[in-house]
Amino acid sequence: MKCSKLSKVLSLSFLTFTLIFTNIPAYVADSANTETSIALFAQSYQWIYKVKNGHLYRRKFNATIHQWAGDWELVT
Repeated sequence: MKCSKLSKVLSLSFLTFTLIFTNIPAYVADSANTETSIALFAQSYQWIYKVKNGHLYRRKFNATIHQWAGDWELVT
């Protein structure tokens, strides 16, 4: 009798722990219908000026990637 009572308690405990720690699948709404927004970033340019031999020159600088975007040109 004692063995059967212990067996029932162990079986019930095993069943309880199995139900508690079992992974339950989560259902997620379909995301195919939602619109995705894309952020576009434009390049940022600056004019850099210098005076050489009394003449004013300018050169375009890409501030986004930190590179020159052209050659020095004379400003009239």
